[in-house]
Amino acid sequence: MTPEPVPAGWYPDPREAAVERYWDGAAWSARTRDPRSQASADMRVDEAASPATPDDHTADSRNNGLAIVGWITAVVFSPIGIVIGAILASRDDKRGRWILGVAIAMILLWVIYVVVLLQTAEHQAVRDYYYE
Repeated sequence: MTPEPVPAGWYPDPREAAVERYWDGAAWSARTRDPRSQASADMRVDEAASPATPDDHTADSRNNGLAIVGWITAVVFSPIGIVIGAILASRDDKRGRWILGVAIAMILLWVIYVVVLLQTAEHQAVRDYYYE
């Protein structure tokens, strides 16, 4: 049993939540509109719905490479991970927010580790002082 095709009409844009995009029954069109205004005069052409160009693929591959570096630096050297995560987040790449979160979590874990280490060292120094 094959699924029934989605009828043509206006639907929430899969890339931009603030607008609706026209589904022609087979693919997304370049026509968008403000969902608050149902008038067809508000339609505009959106470059995001146009066929992908080689430049688009280059930008995606650059973001993929940056995301890989971001994940590595988020764990190994968190301050750089924060910078890379912020760059990706500013490009509306969801991975950027995750990289930011991981980098911040790693910094917090390092702070906790250092605090515990210092407290342990302090207690050891007190024990050494009283029991020697």
